[in-house]
Amino acid sequence: MATLSTKNLAQAIYEASHDKEGKELSVILANATQMLADKNLLSRSKDILQSLQDIFDKENGVVRVYVESTNKLSKDSLDEIESEIKKRYKAKEVYIEAIINEEHLGGIKIRVADEIIDLTLAHRIKALQDHLITH
Repeated sequence: MATLSTKNLAQAIYEASHDKEGKELSVILANATQMLADKNLLSRSKDILQSLQDIFDKENGVVRVYVESTNKLSKDSLDEIESEIKKRYKAKEVYIEAIINEEHLGGIKIRVADEIIDLTLAHRIKALQDHLITH
């Protein structure tokens, strides 16, 4: 018996439900939920939903960004980050979740999918330290 990957399950659900509405969508989602229950896969529902969100975002040009900083960022800073992310990832829409992390000495850390852009002071100090040790 073949193993059903989370991504494959999410892709199948996305393709079956894409452009569907109302009762038709309800039936498709009820059938998908029943199939997951029948195959004892409901415990993977959180991962399946995350994969489904990733597929939807990719299809619609949506990029989700998590920005950590020591203090609340100004609207201008968030707008600048949004603009740069749109350019870098050719995104139609950018959703930013700003997170206060008081452990950072300063600066920001930006996470987009699996990529991390670390502009924190601690990271810069470590990079300088590594440079000085190796040179």
